[in-house]
Amino acid sequence: MALPSTTEELLELLDRNRWSTVAFRRHLDIEDWPMDLRLNYQTPSCPRGFQPHLQQQQLQQQLQQQVAESTEPSQLATPATTATSFRSARAVQVRINDVVAREAAVAYGKIYEHVRHTPLEPSPWLSNLVGSASGRSCVALLKLESEQHTGSFKVRGALSKLLSLPREALARGKVFTASTGNHALAVLYACKSLSERYAPLSEKAVIDDTSAAASSNIQAPPAEGSGSGVGPVTAPGASPRSVQLPVQQQPSLHEGPEGAGNGGNSEATAAASLCTAANDVSSLERGDKYRNSVEGAGGAGGSSSRLLRPQLYIPTTASPYKIRKLRSLGAELHLYGTDCLQAELAARKAAAEADAVYVSPYNDPWVMAGQGTIGLELLAACRRGQLDVVLVPVGGGGLIGGIASVLKAADPGIQVVGCQPTVSDVMARSVAAGTIVSELAGPHDGGGDTLSDATAGGVEFGSATLQPCSDCVDEWVTVSEVEIAEALVELLEEQSKLVEGAAACALAAFKRMAPRLVGKCVVAVCCGGNIAVASLLKAINLAQPAVMGAAEAEVEGIHRSDNSDGESFGADG
Repeated sequence: MALPSTTEELLELLDRNRWSTVAFRRHLDIEDWPMDLRLNYQTPSCPRGFQPHLQQQQLQQQLQQQVAESTEPSQLATPATTATSFRSARAVQVRINDVVAREAAVAYGKIYEHVRHTPLEPSPWLSNLVGSASGRSCVALLKLESEQHTGSFKVRGALSKLLSLPREALARGKVFTASTGNHALAVLYACKSLSERYAPLSEKAVIDDTSAAASSNIQAPPAEGSGSGVGPVTAPGASPRSVQLPVQQQPSLHEGPEGAGNGGNSEATAAASLCTAANDVSSLERGDKYRNSVEGAGGAGGSSSRLLRPQLYIPTTASPYKIRKLRSLGAELHLYGTDCLQAELAARKAAAEADAVYVSPYNDPWVMAGQGTIGLELLAACRRGQLDVVLVPVGGGGLIGGIASVLKAADPGIQVVGCQPTVSDVMARSVAAGTIVSELAGPHDGGGDTLSDATAGGVEFGSATLQPCSDCVDEWVTVSEVEIAEALVELLEEQSKLVEGAAACALAAFKRMAPRLVGKCVVAVCCGGNIAVASLLKAINLAQPAVMGAAEAEVEGIHRSDNSDGESFGADG
């Protein structure tokens, strides 16, 4: 069954499936957002430059001190302090997971045409594991993001982030990111897809004097209550020749760009249309009307030249297979550090110096929102009461943060399970500690190489993913390398599906939990399928004793059955 193509159609389907859609329809002003999001992240309506790590911490500490001082009993309850307290109370009620769930609904309509809506496939193998353990089976399903573009779910988050940005940010051309491989592939794909589809993002169309906008008759109607004292919006470091619009006068997606069909400058018109879709934060409809606004302005017919140039920072320990794959696609690679966290910090610094966009692999609400569209697809495929448990592989927490935020918004009764390798379980330990903890150093203290390379490594201090992981994930399961290998090889043997080690974490966790899953509908998210031949051979070697033992037992059972049938036949004869 084809999924709805717009946000509003999706929400209507979720209503019919009896899921709660209140959180997805909720109006959230930027002022209602958690303060750390407003301080640390570039928002569609309020672009900010990169704040260095220590500066972020100082801003957070100042904020906490201000909040503490504003709530001192000794303060007089003046109208001003009452208003401040009211705003603080509103902000406290909105959590990061609330923002992510709301933005996931918007992202669904934006990225629909750029992603594959991957299969939700029954798994008789997993169902039978539950049956053999308990005598009663379950409904086991695989969400095959391994069949997504570039071979992993990461495309969703990369597109969601890029399509949330103001035109000035994208017009600069360079996009920085860091990854162990899958996210880098996703950003490369997203940049290529948007460059080819929306060619008017070129500097010629966007970084131009204001006469370009005037020539295409693009006018932004003034917002109600706006005044002449409103300052212009520019991203930090933007060229003075950039097209500038007052904050309250940025185009709203509720109304298509004026002059789009008037025969004016089609490139400038399309650029303004893209700005229309990217800059509006409050409208739920921006996810629905995004495609129409850019296509109606001629965005699909532009040049296919590469306009967004991703700069990919990769740790030197990343899979050689993924590095070769990126290079074969023409990626500009920067090998840096031995851990994904080191590469992330280097990429952030380089983006800041270039005054360019940084797309985090996980630590960003719009990246999480993009991954949360997987949860929306699950809700669209199941009626309420038919989805009980969802198992999700976890690295930095972007995937599970997005999925869990969406599922808990629709039905808090859905159980979300985080699955990590034992040798790299940073997020599970961080949730237990209440703060981001460091990655274990090596084999002597529990750390080391893992087949689940896509989830391995450290997590940025203060990551936005910690709160959704703490509040929306019900259980954490860590699995050994042998368990990962066995699950990977058994899926290949039983269902002819090849996934990478990270996806096998969810399958291994399912096997561990099998006795508790009787009678439930359980989804295991297979997050990716990019596995090198060397890693596959390693998994086969690790799993060989258990898999061979099971195969020998099965063959022996068949022989016994055949012998029994033969003896019985002989006796009758």
